Amino acid sequence: MCANIENFSMLRSYLRISFRNLVRQKGFSIINLLGLTMGLTVGFTILLYVFSELSYDKFHDNPERIFRVAIRGNLGDMPLDIAVTPNALGYSLKEEMQEIESYSLFEHVSGDQLFSTENSKFYENHLIYADSSFLDIFKFNFLYGDKTSALNEPYSIILTESLSTKLFGDTIPLGNYIRLNNEAKYLVTGIIEDQPTETHLPVNCIISLRTRMSQNGNEINADWANLMYYTYIKLAPEVDPVQFELKLKEYINERIQEDISGTNINLVPYLQNIQDIHLKSNILGELRPNSDIDYIFILTAIAIGILFIAGVNFMNLSTARSANRAKEVTIRKINGASKRQLIFQFLGESVFLSMISFIFSISIIELILPIFNNITSKDIQIDHAANFEIFLIFFMIAFLFGLFSGSYPALYLSSFKPSKVISHKLRTGGSNKFMRDLLVFIQFTISAGLIISTIIIYLQLNYVRGKELGFQKEDMISVFLGNEEVQKKAGEFKSQLLQTPGVSSASLANSIPGVSLAGSSYFPEGQTTDPWLVYNFQVDENFIENTFKMKIKEGRNFSKSILSDSTAVIINETLRELLDWEEPIGKKFFYDESFSDSSSVHVIGVVEDFHFKSLHEVIEPTMIHFQQINPNYLVIRLQSASSDFSITRIEEQWNNQFPDIPFDYEYVDEAFDNLYAAEKKLSLLFLYLTIFAIFIACLGLLGIVSFTAEQRTKEIGIRKVLGASIFSISKMLTLEYIKLIIYANIISWPISYFLMSLWLKNFFYRTPFPLWVFLLSLLVTIISALFIINFQTVKISSEDPVKSLRHD
Repeated sequence: MCANIENFSMLRSYLRISFRNLVRQKGFSIINLLGLTMGLTVGFTILLYVFSELSYDKFHDNPERIFRVAIRGNLGDMPLDIAVTPNALGYSLKEEMQEIESYSLFEHVSGDQLFSTENSKFYENHLIYADSSFLDIFKFNFLYGDKTSALNEPYSIILTESLSTKLFGDTIPLGNYIRLNNEAKYLVTGIIEDQPTETHLPVNCIISLRTRMSQNGNEINADWANLMYYTYIKLAPEVDPVQFELKLKEYINERIQEDISGTNINLVPYLQNIQDIHLKSNILGELRPNSDIDYIFILTAIAIGILFIAGVNFMNLSTARSANRAKEVTIRKINGASKRQLIFQFLGESVFLSMISFIFSISIIELILPIFNNITSKDIQIDHAANFEIFLIFFMIAFLFGLFSGSYPALYLSSFKPSKVISHKLRTGGSNKFMRDLLVFIQFTISAGLIISTIIIYLQLNYVRGKELGFQKEDMISVFLGNEEVQKKAGEFKSQLLQTPGVSSASLANSIPGVSLAGSSYFPEGQTTDPWLVYNFQVDENFIENTFKMKIKEGRNFSKSILSDSTAVIINETLRELLDWEEPIGKKFFYDESFSDSSSVHVIGVVEDFHFKSLHEVIEPTMIHFQQINPNYLVIRLQSASSDFSITRIEEQWNNQFPDIPFDYEYVDEAFDNLYAAEKKLSLLFLYLTIFAIFIACLGLLGIVSFTAEQRTKEIGIRKVLGASIFSISKMLTLEYIKLIIYANIISWPISYFLMSLWLKNFFYRTPFPLWVFLLSLLVTIISALFIINFQTVKISSEDPVKSLRHD
């Protein structure tokens, strides 16, 4: 009992001494506290983002057993890697493979769909056609309705809670009907909780798959030739996914061998665990844009780097203050304090300061999270009860951070010899100069690397925004035509628009650049065995030259007056070069191996290559058909000087023509910018992180320079008496740090070049790596350091030399 009281008294004494030291050394304490708080705040915020990215699809029950079946291989010489499978796959797997506990076959509808009730009408996306097994594999919490029967009947629909509120308010809508795209009515059979945002499979509503079967008039499970539906499986416990994948390959090869016999077609199924899809999959047919695991590595490294910089600052400042603590250590040793007790005291002070910074940082994070979420399009929240594990991790990081940061100062300060301090033979602050210089060097190496990385990301974003795409994306809007009635009247409406002031051109198409592009297999003329995977879409006669301003390199454009153009196509330069056709005009593509004219299209032109997708990907071989029926998009080119006025006029005409359907449009250039949403987020993050890193590094430099100037007060006073100017004194104190910063940049350059070159490989088309980027990082770090150094040295140099010479 006495020992516990004694230990408590000792702890209370240490805390009191720590608090007195903080108050007595206000300048150093503020710099230390600010640096630690900034470092922890930035580091923890990045880690919150990283934890969010790593948590995708972990909320499902047994996510380690849930897999998506994807297909990779080739059609002829064309590679294929796609997230959809043969339609019959899921049914047959469940029937014939005991390793599968359950499966789900579903269709994902891309694009906005019009939802309407008597009181509301709006567009929504992420619509799924699925059967009840979809609810068995994935975790959906039912608020209302019966999970086992909600998708049994055609035209049944399950809504998320947020979508239900938008459509029906606070009432329970079970048994009510909604209309989709102003066409069929759907009976609401269930309401589910909104999913967490951390999922690769976003769902706003689920429609029974029997609805599709009723509409199509056929059985989905009869088709092995069409890649359209997504297949997910949940393996039974204890099943080895690797062994099952090998069995799956053999199984599918047996089923489709007859269809691909004698051709150079190779389709290989493989499994993707749902927890890996968001960060490790970017294949054709993704349900939403995914991120990249490389970003997680980069951001984690940055978080560790910034925490390291903050820790280095604390260590630097604590060891620099050793001169002011030498007498205190001596007195405590004379009074019987052991080295162990002194180490415990100084470590306690470090941890005490770290805990204060931890409390401040958590408070700041809660304040800045809305801004951070806006930048990253996240919905990260700090719930200390629900996220206790994360909170505990942060607490332990801060605690270990305090131990790490205070370890060297504690060992250094506790090693002072009383006899040397009393005889003034101890050189405090100088013996550890090498360590302080090394840590400053590391800080600015990290800062220079962040500057270079931020500039390269910015240059790449500018490059992809400014690169010639093969068409003019500015001053165009696109309108999605999701309703059959609108599609039938689209040609008439387009004709009206062409008479509208401010409208330069208008076109109809079933797909447009910036939106997903479908691929089909064709047999080019002269290819007798192997099909080619060719991406294709349909347009009208105005699309190529008038609306998108594409260039016809050979041949001609489509014409409504030429009847044979109903089977005409225009190919891009990439497809012509791959086929090695010197005279492409008149060449044919066949839909099947019959090679009959009735199943063929003929080439009438070659269009200059254009980018349909982002610059991450190479331009694919593409074929453009003449639009016949059911266009999905209306694209309007505006005269830029009157674009706002023109859009108002277009909306008026739309409302007159289609009063029951809201006018919803998107700028084409903005749609293309959205393809680089991940890079834009990364660019903003790096910009802010660079600013914080430089600020924290300069904060530490300020403390070190303050200490150095204080240690050399007498020298400064003597130099001033002997006629030295403020400039010469400032130069003397500045030179050694500028050398450190130059060396730090030189070391940072090859590391940054290597890392950013790896990042740029994510883009097929990328910006060059200019030399001036390295010089700019050097300039920014030197200017930042000069400002801090000169601010302090000028202040010291301006003091009265008599006062300096009296300094003890």
